[in-house]
Amino acid sequence: MKLQAMLIDDELPILHNLKQVIPWEAMNVEVRLARNGQEALNMARACMPDIILCDIRMPVMDGLAFVQEIRRLSSDCEILLITGYEQFEYAKIALRYGVRDYISKPINYEQLKDTVLGLAERIRSKKQEERNEQRKWSRIANLANEKMLLDILMGFSSFPPYSLACGEEQAQEEPAYAIMLAGIHDYAKVSLKWNKQESKLWNFAVKNVLQDLSDELWSDFAAVQTKEGEWCIVIPFVDGSLPLKEEEAVDLAEKLRLGVRQHLKFDIRVGIHPGPIKAEELAEAYQSIQWSLANQPVKEPFIYYYAEPEAGSHSARSGKKSVEMWMLSAKDYIERHLSSDFGIEDVANHLGISSSYFCLLFKNYFGETFVEYVTKQRIELAKSYLIQSDRSVRQIGQQVGYMERRYFTKVFQKYTGITPSQYREKQAFRSGAEGC
Repeated sequence: MKLQAMLIDDELPILHNLKQVIPWEAMNVEVRLARNGQEALNMARACMPDIILCDIRMPVMDGLAFVQEIRRLSSDCEILLITGYEQFEYAKIALRYGVRDYISKPINYEQLKDTVLGLAERIRSKKQEERNEQRKWSRIANLANEKMLLDILMGFSSFPPYSLACGEEQAQEEPAYAIMLAGIHDYAKVSLKWNKQESKLWNFAVKNVLQDLSDELWSDFAAVQTKEGEWCIVIPFVDGSLPLKEEEAVDLAEKLRLGVRQHLKFDIRVGIHPGPIKAEELAEAYQSIQWSLANQPVKEPFIYYYAEPEAGSHSARSGKKSVEMWMLSAKDYIERHLSSDFGIEDVANHLGISSSYFCLLFKNYFGETFVEYVTKQRIELAKSYLIQSDRSVRQIGQQVGYMERRYFTKVFQKYTGITPSQYREKQAFRSGAEGC
């Protein structure tokens, strides 16, 4: 951590000795020189030093007047006064203005070097503590902001105005937004071999890479994980620069995609809504782009730019969710909760509709009942686990939502005609036969 020091004395020999004798460069301290208090004050206004060594008796502006002026500018810099014996009373007065210590003439340079070394260490320690505290509160603020934004994107809460506009100047004008939705390509297959802890670690790693890359691209943004394997980057604009031009937006998305591939070897698909999206439209815009991304044909380079629709856009359909949007959300909820105990009421409450209406929509859309669909998803996932992992039947049953092994075996056998153990043996035999 580089520090700044200022040496102030009207006697050139002393000024040069102060610069030469103390190992400033080895201490990683940059030094500036001044011949009087006024000159030093002008320099301090341009760049406030961390350490000041200042004589008391100087022309134009003496040391005491300089100390009073510098304290009006900053209370943080550390000051050492250089004084003769007959000026000791002046030095005592200077201590009232937060002067750290005084050095008597003739100067003991060895003692002064030790004093400055200790002072530099104290300053660095204090700065590091302040940085650590700032990072802690920044992390807390970011977590709170992410939770708020997730609730907004999920449609659980309304949007407090300007909450993503970071500066005071920005807060004078309500921002509009653009969205980039990034998801790991074929996440269900990629994550199949991960346990719960590994899944958390990989998701955390992807989010960190996206966060770091986004930080390089935009001064203000918010990135939030919307589900496993998916992240939404919300970018506020207050200067009328939306919508993002397709060439610019695709180039930015490509940087995100290549960054994740380079660091983590994952392919991600990126959907771009160029905006402008009003604050109250963020939830519907997110759902719209999620649905569009899920229904795009899978092909390189996995980047999709969605121009703002004309009539019938999400803003024109405010407050109305299509059946497709509801069912996409239901499908997503089911996939994310296969390992837990949930039912029709849980999904219906998540969508904000009645259970009976949900059942009707679900059967018409998927062509099977909710229970049939969930059972099929759980058994198909269990079959993948049985083939690709060495976990026990009990563990696999619990991972797909069946806490009791006996019940899991019963459901599995009803669905496939054989038990989980028989299915594993059969697949292992088939794999061995194919390898011969």
